[in-house]
Amino acid sequence: MKNWIYILFIVLLVNNLKGQGLSNYKTRNILISSDSIHLDSLAIIPKSEIIFEGETQINQSFYEMIYEKSVLIIKNEELKNKKIRVSYRVLPLNFTETYQHKKINQIEKSDSMIVNPFLFEYVPATEDVFYTDGLNKSGSISRGVTFGNNQDLAVNSNLNLQLSGKVTNDVNILASISDDNIPIQAEGNTQQLQDFDKVFIELFNDQWKLTAGDFYVQQPKSYFLKYNKKAKGGSFQVDLNSKNDDSFRITPMVSAAIAKGKFARNTFQGIEGNQGPYRLKGTENETFIIVLSGTEQVWVDGVLLKRGNEHDYVIDYNTAEITFTANFLITKDKRINVTFEYSDRNYSRTLYYSSTAFEKGKLKLDLNIYSEQDLKNQPLQQDLTDEQKRVLAEVGDSVENAVVPNINLVGFSENQVLYKMIDTLGYDSVFVYSTDPDSAIYQLGFSQVGNNNGNYIQIQSSANGKVYQWVEPIAGIPQGNYEPVILLISPKQQQMVTLGGEYTFSKKSRLSWEGAVSNYDKNTFSSRNSSDNVGYALKVLSENKMSINQEKPDDWNLVTGLGYEFVEKNFTFLGPFRNIEFQRDWNTSNLVFSSNQHIAMAKLGLEKEKKGAFIYQIDVLQNEGEHKGVKNNLLANINHRGFNADIIGSYLFTEGLNNTRFFRNYVTLKQNVGWLVVGVHEELEQNRFFINQSDSLNAASFQFFTWRGFVQNADSSVNQYSLSYQQRTDNAALINKLVPTTKAEDIEATYGWLQNKNHTLRTRFTYRKLNIVEPTLSTNKPDENILSRVEYVGRILKSAITLNTYYQVGSGLEVKKEFSYAEVQPGQGTYTYLGDLNGNGVNDLNEFEVAVYQDQANFIKIFTPTNNYIRTYTNDFNQGLFLNPETKWGTATGFKKLVSRFANRTNYRVGRKVLNKDDYYNPFVGIG
Repeated sequence: MKNWIYILFIVLLVNNLKGQGLSNYKTRNILISSDSIHLDSLAIIPKSEIIFEGETQINQSFYEMIYEKSVLIIKNEELKNKKIRVSYRVLPLNFTETYQHKKINQIEKSDSMIVNPFLFEYVPATEDVFYTDGLNKSGSISRGVTFGNNQDLAVNSNLNLQLSGKVTNDVNILASISDDNIPIQAEGNTQQLQDFDKVFIELFNDQWKLTAGDFYVQQPKSYFLKYNKKAKGGSFQVDLNSKNDDSFRITPMVSAAIAKGKFARNTFQGIEGNQGPYRLKGTENETFIIVLSGTEQVWVDGVLLKRGNEHDYVIDYNTAEITFTANFLITKDKRINVTFEYSDRNYSRTLYYSSTAFEKGKLKLDLNIYSEQDLKNQPLQQDLTDEQKRVLAEVGDSVENAVVPNINLVGFSENQVLYKMIDTLGYDSVFVYSTDPDSAIYQLGFSQVGNNNGNYIQIQSSANGKVYQWVEPIAGIPQGNYEPVILLISPKQQQMVTLGGEYTFSKKSRLSWEGAVSNYDKNTFSSRNSSDNVGYALKVLSENKMSINQEKPDDWNLVTGLGYEFVEKNFTFLGPFRNIEFQRDWNTSNLVFSSNQHIAMAKLGLEKEKKGAFIYQIDVLQNEGEHKGVKNNLLANINHRGFNADIIGSYLFTEGLNNTRFFRNYVTLKQNVGWLVVGVHEELEQNRFFINQSDSLNAASFQFFTWRGFVQNADSSVNQYSLSYQQRTDNAALINKLVPTTKAEDIEATYGWLQNKNHTLRTRFTYRKLNIVEPTLSTNKPDENILSRVEYVGRILKSAITLNTYYQVGSGLEVKKEFSYAEVQPGQGTYTYLGDLNGNGVNDLNEFEVAVYQDQANFIKIFTPTNNYIRTYTNDFNQGLFLNPETKWGTATGFKKLVSRFANRTNYRVGRKVLNKDDYYNPFVGIG
């Protein structure tokens, strides 16, 4: 019936088309914040819409249109919180409204006996002073009242406003404005983050864009300049195009801001049976840091992972801890690399960045200028004295030596852990924990300096705080790992300029190059050691494809390539610009070079699209006078009638600081058998390290062999399922041989019921068993581990009701915590001190209890995380319910319209961590 109405209306409209002066074509820029969006007050012409995200057109399967109501329904979760551009044409009617010639209540009787049906009373339309054509507004203004028995009455208010749309015909706006000062960050348990700390205004059109507030500094098109920065400031970008036939394009951009964080990279090995958490550290070995949300990248075995409960890992940004989900099994064999930005409050830090891109015909040029520096006269967390500044000025680039004593003369206090200074065993200025009012007058701050680098160790004590004890050195070698010192953090400056280009000779041939100059000052307080601040680098790459059969250009192509890279010994980078496992690939992980580095590459091969490829590549790496490596690589891919083979092999030969032979082989074979895919995958790595110039194996030598058989459904199937069995054997060096040390077996099954878009179910089960073959060569113990995961998402009444169920079991580590009591104002705490029960003159931990009366509550309990963890078994259950009537009744009237203005999100979560396996899979044990 609706289609007939459309046809009838269009037929009647044809005669008036020439008289229409206004276009029915509309375009809107929208930030997706809900599943359904009301686009217009008029009906949309069916199939007239075109939706873009950036320059990419969105597939029609990702959304649904209700044309008569002008409602856009988003069906793909990955589009949430993204900006889209919707273009469409409208009909000059709203089919959801009632149309009539005159309203009954506007026809009045001129006489009690005579009805005048043509008497019409004009009712002027009321103007909405808050209406702005083309501008979409959402958000909240809240008012609150806070009161309590220990505080005065307070009135709170806050604003949270989002804007998108047009300010003028030529200028668009996208803004997030808030007057909240939120001390938290978005939780890192989803792929898309809600940036609570992102307050910005962005004005833009097709030629320029101006941003002010919180923003990401754009990653430039550069080989050497890599970063992922959050900043607060301003950015301006212009797109300039020529108007004549000899067209060119110039895109300059400039940013100036306060940098929010500092770059760091952590590399560590996985722990058997431990999904996490794994704690991250700062570049100065800071233990407790805050990671800036969304800046992390996590690689395992060289593969980049996805964040989110439904993907590979989650991260707690406030504690800097990463936990891997049941979708990604962590074992002792996993190599984990994490790069991230973290909050560094030692100094205020500024950032300046400028880039210019030039395009003309086949030529592209890119110029980037980057500068980031600490403001040495604006320290934040550390208040430097003149003496401490002098120490920093004298150490030069040896900033690890900028260590000063952390000893304060405070006088005796029974509520603090204090020390006295003594002379013992020929050593003077030794500090010993004491409760003597006459001598316990020193307060010490200890830093962990590494094993055999300190003279103190932490000991167990009932005192209200951590207690450290001096230990006597043996043969002049310290026996502790703590010292009463503090490391001064030096202000730094890092700058880089890059100039690169690319010339495209044809669709199959191109030449690219880039040069870079870096300037890195480790300590701007000092002018010493400044001669090594500046370094430079260069990269040139030529790639070419040539058709063997000129009559069939899509047939087999001859592939050739030549490349050269030079990195001067003083060149420093912001973030890793090479493969994340570059050092492992070349067996240089444990080496520090002090010379220039050269890398040359040449490749030759054949390839045909959708059929396969055979490519041989040779790489040569040389550090002048120190190290040389030659790596041979072979890549083969075959696709033929449902059979697929992927083969990657390499052989590395190195000599110099490391003499090694590194052979690697990865093979995957798959065959389509009806509606199934059957395959096998194998990996072999043999890495032999030789002692000096002999043929004796170093203890670092290793070998492993992994094979996995699997069965899964075809990619074209709606539902997804798979079953696999894997076996891995590890070898280590023993008496000049590589002998088996461990053997592991993994079984994994997955199933995804996805045929109903409104109800989806995903399950995963993994069982792993580790056996120890040679206990003398392995630090691990035999272990069995189970990971299981179930996810369900249900959408009812056009997503008016959304159910989200999530359940997971596994194992991991839990950080040990120490606690102490701190005194506060009477009535402001929760604990009271019972007195010196044992008469030792110390406020022991067992001398505090929960206060019965509020006026006696003058202590609070403070928990401090440690570096120690204990093994736990975990399960997580999460049930979410989201009610959003707008998707069903957004265009309704009356009571349904009123209800559609409300939304409710309810979430119930249970997380259990226990020390034994009894009932650890049941999330409801002990609840109720």
